[in-house]
Amino acid sequence: MKAQEHPAPSPRYAGERVGEWGERRGTPGAGACAHSASLPRSLSRSLASAAGTGSQVPLRTKAFWCVAMSAMFVICYGACLHITAARAPVPTLAFAWERHIPLIPALIVPYMSIDLFFLGSFFLCSRRTELHAHVKRLALVIGVATVCFLLFPLQMGSQRPVIEGMWGAWFAPLDALDRPYNLAPSLHIAQWTILCVIYARHTRGWLKTMLVIWFALIFISTLFTWQHHVLDVVTGQALGLAALYLVREREPSSPHE
Repeated sequence: MKAQEHPAPSPRYAGERVGEWGERRGTPGAGACAHSASLPRSLSRSLASAAGTGSQVPLRTKAFWCVAMSAMFVICYGACLHITAARAPVPTLAFAWERHIPLIPALIVPYMSIDLFFLGSFFLCSRRTELHAHVKRLALVIGVATVCFLLFPLQMGSQRPVIEGMWGAWFAPLDALDRPYNLAPSLHIAQWTILCVIYARHTRGWLKTMLVIWFALIFISTLFTWQHHVLDVVTGQALGLAALYLVREREPSSPHE
């Protein structure tokens, strides 16, 4: 009696092959590897997605830090003005040639605009690490500048004349709230340095070009509105760069760590 032969079944999945005796066998480790490899990839994608979602900053958190840092600035800056005014007259630190720097009233617009960039910077931060580094940097420059204003009080060497007309309306709130103190280091320039990093990171194309030009106007406006002397600007720039160096933005941790 002749033995009945059974045709070998065809493979059903990648990596499966037909054995010598008509048995269905997988290539050693192929199916298992394919199956096991798919799990880590899926798991990694899920973890990465979860990590990305967790690192996003809620709007209320951005608003909180915007209000908190604005309050810190107003309180520290205002207190230093009040204390220094009570100690006046205080010395002036300026070069003789600075008397030849002209007053350009129109530059009051970019000078005042830094307040809007300050407020908006918190809402541009897209990650918690970015926001936390930004807040720490601003807190550092405000704190250091406050100490310097109190320990080394200075005042402007020349009094700005009364500005009339259209530009006078822009100078009016500045003259009412600010006084010729709180000079070195320039907190305006220190914050400008930190804001440059945020806005350069989150802008592209023609908008970035326009912001570079506008930020350059903000920088020079500190001198041409007679709000600061050259040494104030230099020390303010140094303070801002020091804050960027000392407070680094931490990289988000890997899902596998």
